[in-house]
Amino acid sequence: MIDKIIKYGLIIIILLFIIVVVSYNIWNNTRVQLTYIDIGNAEVPSDLKGLRLVQVSDFHNTNFGQDQSRLLDKLKEAKPDLILITGDLIDRRNTKIEIAVDFVREARLLAPIYFVSGNHESWLLDYELLKSRLETEGVIVLDNEAVILKSGQSTLKLAGVIDPGFSEGSDKEKIVRESLASIKGESADFSILLAHRPDLFEVYERFDYDLIFSGHAHGGQFRFPFIGGLLAPDQGLFPKYDSGLYRLGKTIMIVSRGLGNSLFPFRLFNGPELIVVEL
Repeated sequence: MIDKIIKYGLIIIILLFIIVVVSYNIWNNTRVQLTYIDIGNAEVPSDLKGLRLVQVSDFHNTNFGQDQSRLLDKLKEAKPDLILITGDLIDRRNTKIEIAVDFVREARLLAPIYFVSGNHESWLLDYELLKSRLETEGVIVLDNEAVILKSGQSTLKLAGVIDPGFSEGSDKEKIVRESLASIKGESADFSILLAHRPDLFEVYERFDYDLIFSGHAHGGQFRFPFIGGLLAPDQGLFPKYDSGLYRLGKTIMIVSRGLGNSLFPFRLFNGPELIVVEL
């Protein structure tokens, strides 16, 4: 009798544990958190200090409430001066351009938006249509382009490198080097690069940007204490660059866990996030 009680008790405990974990992850996959990152001792000109940058990455046409209400509420809470979208706004398996356009239309009311493409845009046959629609909504597309912004006596260079998936050939490093070398624009007191793929950090660093925003890794999809992410595109198991801040020389790279999912339909201990950086 006692053995049966113990046996059924263990079964009940296991079932309760499974229910709690599943319930938590359903909730954690649908909420959006703000992640504030301090870039520490980066040499930011005084006139640029206080500029608030909010990164949106790997949206993948995900639904965050009616008319993206939960996501937009979080964007408002972040109080952005600039919104930076680092690729995969759409998903090639769920290519509904209107979802992406509707989101940026509302987000554009909060702050200027700068966008660079990701691998899912590179696979999209209608990318030029998406690009045109984004530009119609006032989004600045930085595919191998740069703009110079001014604040007081200080200048900020904001550049973006087009995803290497748009080019033929398998040598991504070579493609990205050539893309970065092609970006025109005068020098500035502080420079930021939008680049979808974090695995190419060593390539980006050679071009002397102060701060890089990246995504693509989805936080490693499944995250575990003391281990980090499990698996990321182009990095494989236990990715080196999956979430947070990394330094190489004087260059800082920030990797967003992103908002949506692609091949894997859910995350584990790895909720969607917006990155907030105040210079």
